[in-house]
Amino acid sequence: MSMYNKKSVEDIDVAGKKVIVRVDFNVPFDAEGRITDDKRIKGALPTIKYLVDHNAKTILVSHLGRPKGQFNPKYSMAPASARLAELLGRPVIQAADVVGPDAEAKVAALKDGEVLMLENARFHAEEEKNDPEFARKLASFAEIFVNDAFGTAHRAHATTAGIADYLPAVSGMLIEKEISIMGKALENPDRPFVTILGGAKVADKLSVIENLIKKADTLIVGGGMAFTFLAAQGYKVGKSLVDESKIDYCRDMMAKAEAAGFRFRLRHCANSGAVLHYLPGMALDMVRPGLLLYGYGDEAGKLDLRPCMRLKTRVLTVKTYAPGTTVSYGRRYTTTREIRMGVLGIGYADGLPRLCSNKFSAAFPDGLAPQRG
Repeated sequence: MSMYNKKSVEDIDVAGKKVIVRVDFNVPFDAEGRITDDKRIKGALPTIKYLVDHNAKTILVSHLGRPKGQFNPKYSMAPASARLAELLGRPVIQAADVVGPDAEAKVAALKDGEVLMLENARFHAEEEKNDPEFARKLASFAEIFVNDAFGTAHRAHATTAGIADYLPAVSGMLIEKEISIMGKALENPDRPFVTILGGAKVADKLSVIENLIKKADTLIVGGGMAFTFLAAQGYKVGKSLVDESKIDYCRDMMAKAEAAGFRFRLRHCANSGAVLHYLPGMALDMVRPGLLLYGYGDEAGKLDLRPCMRLKTRVLTVKTYAPGTTVSYGRRYTTTREIRMGVLGIGYADGLPRLCSNKFSAAFPDGLAPQRG
């Protein structure tokens, strides 16, 4: 039996009607502006094809990146429109604005079976503020609202929530699919039931963690929030992302899980540039390339990166550096004490070990002193 009990686009008559669809085309690009992963565009295809096949006038709206409420061609929806046209095998009309005169004219001229892509909703600061007037303008373009942006459906923005105040609203096929899968997994899961939880903030996941401990057999924590759990276990994580206010909560959750016989597995999954003080027993089989691990004294002899090899992560540097050794970490540093370092996926430059380059979550280990000049 289906776990989905919401009205979807298949439950209504869309023929000849203007339908505005919130999709999630927030896709990644390379330095040349080419889409590197079109899975989100492909995920919306069933809903878009359904509307096209049923002669709806389809108006798509999405966000892309963080343009901070300003028009920025770097974040234009045009490349996503072009890729969608390739996948659909039919033209996709691209508007030059979101609620401006070009969008209004193109909406008015839209014919049955045609698809129009509005510009990036976040070119307007009103989008993330869920501004009622901005939502009303968008709603005025259509007769029906379809939300098929599963990845952003939790946000109370104008294009995800505000429009629904002015139009009949239904879900798209992607949302129906995802909710049905999650519903079965949570209500009647196959065992063993293992869940993987990521993200940056523990605070956003409090109720999720507590509920999953009751339902799942094993919970694996990765992503940025893993640092808070590592800190709760006593690991030094330097300047990496930690929610200090939730360290006690994490410690309490792990204790409750252990007492209940629940398998609470902590797996570090840092971005390139993260620096972590190694202690014996640390799980290392999900670290990403670019993680710098370090240890001192007796700890150094226990710095074992072999578990990483199971995931084909190449270890380029695992070495002990004597005091006075020069290493490169964006700039040159001198070791002030014996220090053993292991670096994943990072090569050499100028004959010096290049530890990592992304400073976002980096913290210099005790034992490195910057060189002058």
